[in-house]
Amino acid sequence: MLAIALAGCNGAAPETYSAMPAPARPTEALPGHIYLFWGLAGEIFSRGLDGLAAKVRNRGVGASVHSMVEAGAVAERIARRYRDDPASAPVMLLGHSSGGDAIIAIARKLKDANVPVALAFGFDPTPVAGAVPSNIELFINLYQATNLIGGGAAVAGPDFRGRLINIDLRERREIVHITLDKNGAIHDLVIDKVVGVAAAARARQQALARSE
Repeated sequence: MLAIALAGCNGAAPETYSAMPAPARPTEALPGHIYLFWGLAGEIFSRGLDGLAAKVRNRGVGASVHSMVEAGAVAERIARRYRDDPASAPVMLLGHSSGGDAIIAIARKLKDANVPVALAFGFDPTPVAGAVPSNIELFINLYQATNLIGGGAAVAGPDFRGRLINIDLRERREIVHITLDKNGAIHDLVIDKVVGVAAAARARQQALARSE
């Protein structure tokens, strides 16, 4: 059984995720949306993101899958939606391979539009991804230091004040660049974090409504 330990930069105890099937249970809708991006030729190599998005939607959080060539249009759509309705937050991003590069570019555009990104996942982005911009609150980068496709550990931009977690999967030989997006334990990790961020946002919205 595969397990993935997630250790935060603050020295907290690692969280472990095992590849156990989550029960299929529709739940009440939570705020927020995660935008998942295929890599190059993603319609062939990144199709695990389609199943991951379906699992996220089943837990009550909006999720959509996009080609990396849609990055500019999606960034504009997110910014417009947030401007019209800030309660549509939290904004969450995930990208596999070149799709990981795309989400960094999207986050930069959202930073220029004053849109925060609550959570972002990089699934082995390539070396051209660039530094993590400061409007991302939590960036989790899963990579393999031994492969020649990915860009290795993510690097924070100079004004980054969020939380950056790099997870090197080099010891997981059953996972390679083109299968990382399909791994059950990795899916569990993403779902746990996405639902946690969305549930926290709902709690804040409810607390604000009670105080008015």
